[in-house]
Amino acid sequence: MKKSHKFFIPGQRIARTAAAVMLCMLIYEVRGRRGMPIFALIAAVMCIQPYTKDIRAIAQRRIIGTIIGAGFGVITLLAEQALFGWQVPGGVIHYIIAALGTAIVIYFAVWLDLANMAQFAGIVFLIVVITQAGSENVYLYAYHRVLDTLIGITVGELVNRVHLPRLHNTDTLFASGITNTIFEDGKKLTGYSLFELNRLIDDGCKFTVDTVETPASVRELLHDVDFRLPIIAMDGAVLYDMKEREYLKVIFMDQEAVSGTYSLLDDFGVEYFMTTLDQQMLIIHHGELRDEVIREHYLKRRASLFRNFAQRVSPSDHLDKTIYFFLLDRKDVVEKALKEIRIAPWSDKIRIKRDERQIPDGYMCVRIFPAAATKESMLAVLKELSGAKETVTFGSEKGHCDVYVENSDKDLMVKELKRRFEPVSLKGWRNCFSLH
Repeated sequence: MKKSHKFFIPGQRIARTAAAVMLCMLIYEVRGRRGMPIFALIAAVMCIQPYTKDIRAIAQRRIIGTIIGAGFGVITLLAEQALFGWQVPGGVIHYIIAALGTAIVIYFAVWLDLANMAQFAGIVFLIVVITQAGSENVYLYAYHRVLDTLIGITVGELVNRVHLPRLHNTDTLFASGITNTIFEDGKKLTGYSLFELNRLIDDGCKFTVDTVETPASVRELLHDVDFRLPIIAMDGAVLYDMKEREYLKVIFMDQEAVSGTYSLLDDFGVEYFMTTLDQQMLIIHHGELRDEVIREHYLKRRASLFRNFAQRVSPSDHLDKTIYFFLLDRKDVVEKALKEIRIAPWSDKIRIKRDERQIPDGYMCVRIFPAAATKESMLAVLKELSGAKETVTFGSEKGHCDVYVENSDKDLMVKELKRRFEPVSLKGWRNCFSLH
């Protein structure tokens, strides 16, 4: 299938790059056209980032990398002059020395725990060693090349810190679904969404996710997102701290409902997973897994480092620790069991939710939660915990969220979050320049 290429509105990175190039050339003119501006331009363009968590630390590492590269370059040129008497380095031997020297410089930078900035050291080393024309003193030449590069780094880092005037809506708690909201089922978080989410969170955005999935699934799907607030998982049954790996609030199923549910499921021969929590340990209890589809579901998740599975022995031992049931079996079998569950005396103490995930034809996937467990009630708890004054939810089901996300494959959720958290406004002039 041929990929279509459409024109798009240039983003901030493109605008920042153009601004950095212009500033470097203006500095070149102000300096009386001294030096070689191409080296400043290369450094400036390499410094432009879509999101940088710690600008100051990265700038420091780049400067150190520049000094390392220039230092090794001077040593290399002086050694060549002493050993070979070259005033104008060149030839195959010189190129071999340059290649080996580059490897040594990068190795040295990595050894100093500057692996992500080793490229600067290598580039500056090559600039000094390869472009030296023999018309200047080695030290003086290296000085000018370092100065050119440092000008580019400084311009790039300053441009990175400049932003449009935006307000920061830190009084609102934003909660989003995951599948079919942040990204489509079966896909992953895009690079843009990851960068922007982490940047917004770092700027004070109160962001979390509310999902029907377990915390283990959130870890797998959004493992690079720097959550500062607890997440709402299992359709509002738990409030989970991703950093501390701690369940802050849990709504367990009524014991009578637990006993009645597993008894009816066993009577109808329905395959199910029973999720319990005991002393911060989440355990998923399963049956014999005779069906191939159910066994495949289990094997796919068993490999996870975040899930704990156990053979179901005595369900009655977990009456006060059960959070929810996960049913996956043939559609006719599940529907018969659900028909009886819906008319049971304790049916008002549970909430049945059909899972629309992709499953083979003829099968049905259902979750049974405590009736008291809802995303709305847990969101209210988190709102009070976070100190937010209002909440905004994003989702893919109309009527069940504040912001309906119709197309999750174009970063629409994150773009809308960005628009609502940091609207462009002259009142936000204090946020035009980032100091961190």
